[in-house]
Amino acid sequence: MLLPQPAFPISLTLLSCCLFAPALFAQQVAFSPNDETIAIGGEYGEIQLVDSATAKLKFEMLHPGVPKLDPDQPLSAINWTASVWFSPDGKRLASSCGLTPVAIWDLETRKVIHTLQQASVGYNLAFSPDGSRLVGIGVEGKIGPTRITLWDTQTGKVLSTCTTDQIETKNSEKLFSTNGLKIAFTCQQAGKRFFYILDTVSGEQKLKLELSSYQHAYLSPDGLRSLVSDFSEEKHSYKIIDTLNGKSILTPPKQDR
Repeated sequence: MLLPQPAFPISLTLLSCCLFAPALFAQQVAFSPNDETIAIGGEYGEIQLVDSATAKLKFEMLHPGVPKLDPDQPLSAINWTASVWFSPDGKRLASSCGLTPVAIWDLETRKVIHTLQQASVGYNLAFSPDGSRLVGIGVEGKIGPTRITLWDTQTGKVLSTCTTDQIETKNSEKLFSTNGLKIAFTCQQAGKRFFYILDTVSGEQKLKLELSSYQHAYLSPDGLRSLVSDFSEEKHSYKIIDTLNGKSILTPPKQDR
């Protein structure tokens, strides 16, 4: 089956960047939840909404705060290509671009309803399953540390922020528990590894565990328990932790490698 011709030419370079670049460099193409619309970010901050069945342009928007760029002049060191994400109901769109704040659009009015503070470069964003929260992973400034930010999409306020040297999970969608009530991530800070769990309702930190280089932590779908696996010994060991109080619930028998 041949794909319809897009509203404007998309280079093979752009497609390869979208498909194969690390997740931290965000995404320039997104399908709406009902697959009827494609959002495409342009290299000068423009955002085009295209009918996926006919490839016809529905409308175009410009990410707010992008400086006027001359196509005939060399591009700056900052990547001003817009990146886009649909909300779960398809009624809103989140966009990031360069050093400007993240924007949340109302697609019916085609207007920005929130500009979110804590701008970072290369934000990878994800809506919570109910669309009430937005989490982003980005780089502070141009070459700074990694920052994880949680916003309330109804008010646009920052609920929580965490700065790390490096985050091991670069895909924002994988941070949320299935019910969207928790986000969890493993990161490196000052040469140590930590597993964080944040409450998405209050933004409060619920759990912080220091991990060795042989340990890996996982959050249950309901966000109530965590499992820590340890591969430092001849036998695998596991520990189940209650995320509400940080106490160990159970240590299953060790498994042979």
